[in-house]
Amino acid sequence: MRRVILTCSLKILCLSIIIWGWTTLPAQAETMQIGQVLRTNDGGFLIAAYDNSRYSEVHSLYLYKTDGEGKLIWHKQYYDSKRPKVIICENTRDNGFILVSHVLREQAIDEDISILRLNEKGEELWEAECNGHGINHISETLDGGFILGGYRYQGKDKDAYVLKIDREGRWDFTSSSNEPADMVKKTLGWERDYGGSGDEEIRYIQQVRDEYGYNDGYILVGYTNTGRQGYKDVYVLRLDPYGEIEWERGFGGNRDEDGYYVMPYVRG
Repeated sequence: MRRVILTCSLKILCLSIIIWGWTTLPAQAETMQIGQVLRTNDGGFLIAAYDNSRYSEVHSLYLYKTDGEGKLIWHKQYYDSKRPKVIICENTRDNGFILVSHVLREQAIDEDISILRLNEKGEELWEAECNGHGINHISETLDGGFILGGYRYQGKDKDAYVLKIDREGRWDFTSSSNEPADMVKKTLGWERDYGGSGDEEIRYIQQVRDEYGYNDGYILVGYTNTGRQGYKDVYVLRLDPYGEIEWERGFGGNRDEDGYYVMPYVRG
């Protein structure tokens, strides 16, 4: 029997400081700023930085890979980048990396999301763009793809937003066929919005396995304020492998509650 463990918070304040006293990174711009630092599978670090100048016509993304002692192994610069500020950086099972960034536009900022897939040497494998407005979490799935959760604006309200992509960054597998091969393809990629008349946002996603170890869908957690007159409730959403809702729940009292972590629990 599978149950769900939730980590919730009324109010959280976190302060994390990393001191790089033992290494110096080659600065490529006077206004370069570090956005993300990731501990890599090999015990080293990946540092994502960007040009923070508002006057620059060319925005660049900089990546630095070090070993565990701070020795620089490689660094990359992506010129004229549309997505210089990395908001999420994660390891992949093949020792590569997946980066999520906001896409810069001439008329607006943060209206789209870029997903950048790199190998272990920092070489680009593919890039995909979606029109989610905010991504809070990305997770690698059993099929080698990825699932992302966050929010997307519908007018003035936020809807919970979930994007499932395959190992090549694709998600448009629409088909009217119910043949077995097409049904499998439909689990590889899809895009969905969830929510009511208020705001909903996804904080964390976990894939669920069935008793044989195969994909049994996803469990998601975040918050909702639909019907709560401005207060937040913990929002839990259970999806099947195709992104269809199996059930959804809100939990809370007479104050703000928010959900940040969820995992399947198997009772032995």
